[in-house]
Parts: sequence; C-alpha cells; structure tokens
Amino acid sequence: MNHHKYRNTKGIVAVGCIVTDVCYTIDKYPRKGNLTKIYKPFLSTGGLSNIVIDLARLDKNLPITVGGVIGTDEHGDFILEKLGQYPNVNLNNIIRRGRTSTSYVMTEACSKERTFFYDSVGNDELSPKDIDFSALKGDFFILEYLLSLDALDAFDTEYGTKSAYVLNQAQKAGMKTFVDVISEEKKERYKTAVIPTLKYVDYFTCNEIEAGSIVGTKHHDDAGIDDNNMFATLEKIRTFGVSEWIVIHAPSCAFGLNCKTGETFKKPSASLPKDYIKGTIGAGDAFAAGVVYAAYKGLDLETAMIAGIQCAARALGQIDNNLGVIPFEQMMVEQL
Repeated sequence: MNHHKYRNTKGIVAVGCIVTDVCYTIDKYPRKGNLTKIYKPFLSTGGLSNIVIDLARLDKNLPITVGGVIGTDEHGDFILEKLGQYPNVNLNNIIRRGRTSTSYVMTEACSKERTFFYDSVGNDELSPKDIDFSALKGDFFILEYLLSLDALDAFDTEYGTKSAYVLNQAQKAGMKTFVDVISEEKKERYKTAVIPTLKYVDYFTCNEIEAGSIVGTKHHDDAGIDDNNMFATLEKIRTFGVSEWIVIHAPSCAFGLNCKTGETFKKPSASLPKDYIKGTIGAGDAFAAGVVYAAYKGLDLETAMIAGIQCAARALGQIDNNLGVIPFEQMMVEQL
C-alpha cells in the first residue's frame, strides 16, 4: 500500500441521513396493482449509521463523531443502541425530536435487487443550525447523502445549496469533505441539489446510475459498462469542482479519478463464490467506508478503490451487512 504524508489524528465527523431499515425479502417485485409475498423481516440501521459502523469496525481506534436527527421513539432507541456498541463512536451530537426516518426495503430473493420506500420525516428537517461546528472536531467531514436531506438540499443564494454551505463551513474548520448521493427518480434534482454542491467536495463517491444522472449519460449497453463513457463522466464531474478524488462504483467494477494528477483507474469487483451474497443492502455504504478510510489514512486512490471493493464484498456476505466488515489491515491482507 502506498502512503502519502499521513497526519490525520482527530478522526472523522459523519453528519446526515440517519435511518432505520425495515427489511423484507420478496419473491418478485410485483407489477402495479399485483401482490407479492414478503417474509424474513428484520430491523437494521441504515443510511449514515452504516458507514459509521463500517468505519468503527475497520479501525476500533478511529475517533468518529456522529451528527444528525433521530426520533424520540423505539427506532431512535434502536439506532443509539447499535451505534453505542462501538466505544470509538461519539453520539453526543445526535439530536432527538419527532419520529425517526425509516426506509422500507424490499429485496428480491433471486436477484438480490432492492427497492426502497423512504419515510424521510426527521432527516428532511436537518438544517445548518443543527450542525454545531464548534463541537465537531475531525480531519474529515462526511455528509450523507445528497438528495436525502430536504432542508440541506434546498437552494441557497450564496452557496447554491444549504449542503454546500455546510461543506464550506467544514472546510473552513480544516476538514476534508466527503460526500455520497442517493439514487433519485427526479433527475432534475441532480442539477439543483448535487451539481452546485460539488465545488465544496474534496472526495466524492456514487454508483454508475447516480453518475449518469449527474451528467445526463447512460453507462450501460448490451455489452455491459462502457469504459470510455465512465472515464468521460469522471472528467465531467471534476469540472463541477471536486478537488481530490471521484470514485464511481458498479456491480462489476469501480472507476476512479485523481483530480489533482489526472490519473484514472478501473478495478474489478471481488470474485465471490456462488451463493456468497446474502444481501446487497449497505454494500454501497461499505464501499464508501473503505474509500474514505483509505483517504483518511493517506493512502493512494488505487489502494482506496481496492479497499472500497473489499469492504463492499465483506458486507455482501452478511444479511446484517455491517457484521461482515473486518479490521482494515486484516481485510487488505485477506482479500476476497
């Protein structure tokens, strides 16, 4: 592994979309008006909680401070219980009010494809006034996810969006910023809420569908992913202002651009045994955790992409995806 000069000691601040996932397996996603059976229900942490737990499991000594809004309900209690199992996670900046945001996740038994029904309630109300930078100390600042936080996605006359304002404040506090985005049906929202925010982002990850929505390009054809299209997309996203790395992940591979040097990389996904995959919920969060942890440790982009791929692969092997993640050094030695 190639190291840059590594000076980070304050840890990572993670703020944003904290949810519970109510997860079901379904036989097949039904056509409109039809019925399908649901079974094997379970409750899990979701959203920002996933990347926090993944980071805590990658490095038990990494200081992690969490900020966001959860409800004064049983789901809020559940989130605090789960995050509280990790001594290196500071929960003092979580605000409790109203109801906890919840995703109802339907996973097809055969394809493992997921569909999310999102009750955004508390997350929609998270605003800049809820984020107290005098109490948030770290070297990296994660904001997850753009398009899932209505008050922060809103227009701002000076910065473009409220999220952009928050990220600018994090940069002024000396933190590198890391951002992910969710898949959104309303494509115009990528133009209004994502693109104006990217000029305040140091490290950016998304999947190939989200990347296509940002730049208005499809990346699949009958032969699979179009590499030339993907590299052109990386370059296009760089023009919106991302300063360090852009990483796009897809089921088969990942693409990365070092915005400083112009270097690009393509890395294949892990080759997993048949029947290895137990579920895909949280795999994108695990990928992001691997990338941001490598960046925090001063590793190079290529190594960070491998870390993201390996972290995602570990998550895929468990129904409760977080439990698949293992310590970073062990994970990089025992690659799948």
